[in-house]
Amino acid sequence: MNLHITTNHSGKMRGMASLSTPCLVNPRCKKNSQINGSVCSHCYARRFLSFRPNMNDPLERNFQILNRKVYDVEEFPKLNVAFFRIEAFGDVASVTQARNYLRLIKQNPYVRFGWWTKNPDLIKKAIEIEEKPDNVNIMLSSIYLNKPTNTRYSFIDSVFTVYEKGKCDHINCGAQLCLPCLQCYLPNPPRQINEILH
Repeated sequence: MNLHITTNHSGKMRGMASLSTPCLVNPRCKKNSQINGSVCSHCYARRFLSFRPNMNDPLERNFQILNRKVYDVEEFPKLNVAFFRIEAFGDVASVTQARNYLRLIKQNPYVRFGWWTKNPDLIKKAIEIEEKPDNVNIMLSSIYLNKPTNTRYSFIDSVFTVYEKGKCDHINCGAQLCLPCLQCYLPNPPRQINEILH
């Protein structure tokens, strides 16, 4: 299958591993980046990929592989990590891709996954087919800065909202480093997780 697993993250993801696709080819990411006041208009991944163009090809290959067809669970790699992020640079773009992520998670029952999305409708359709494994937290990323998204989806574990400085009294995104914090990955995360815009 030849998926590219990113293991050399910097910034808050330092020390983590992830499987991602690029926001640059995702139609919904492109649309969200044009919304005034959206967190996507401040997209870290878009800036990062413009500085690191060598990442574009492997992430685009992931996009093509994951959206091509639904693979058997056994075709996905066994991961040798304790914690793993789904989508550090983009978002799910189809039900097929969402089903493949669920199958990767099922292939790795001893890994704790965090999966961020602004497209819960696609994940809902995938879960209706695949069911949600117990070893994943699905985080609904709020589209707008300073405004938590309301969710009607029972499979969402947390709502993740980015705030401008001074706009929220309860910032609980732990020290801006994922690995020592891990609250987004462990069972029963807070229902609201709030981060400061950087």
